[in-house]
Amino acid sequence: MILLLTAIIFIIFMLTLSWMDFHTLKLPDELTLSLLWLGLGFNAFKIWVVPQEAILGSITGYLAFWSVSRAYLGLRKKPGLGLGDAKLLAAIGAWLGWKILPEIVLLATLLNLLWAWLLFLTRPEIKTTLFKCYFPFAPALAISSIAMMLLKVIRNLT
Repeated sequence: MILLLTAIIFIIFMLTLSWMDFHTLKLPDELTLSLLWLGLGFNAFKIWVVPQEAILGSITGYLAFWSVSRAYLGLRKKPGLGLGDAKLLAAIGAWLGWKILPEIVLLATLLNLLWAWLLFLTRPEIKTTLFKCYFPFAPALAISSIAMMLLKVIRNLT
């Protein structure tokens, strides 16, 4: 029961952050950091993962996207990934642990590629600017992490 209740909290945060990122390309620290601390707090009681995995998940999640952001900025001289995404991945890691982060990022990346491909096929007017525009990444991270979380809930119910 506690898994389901905490999952609802996580889902509400993720849907809110996704909506904000989709409409503004911004993820407010008040929400991402609150989500991170809630994940660490719940996992202090081993609700989703053991505390060590939650701590490593938050560190790994942030550093992974921070590194990509810095590398892209260094190569292209413009931002390619916001640090809001890094904080969001840190929060996801705090909830679900470090081990599942590669799967979540891979699935989120594939979802964003699918979205770009669908835009490319269905909106001819966007073809010339598609690769010059920013895509919000929080919605894809939300779908991926919620799917992984729900899989864990289903496994625990059976």
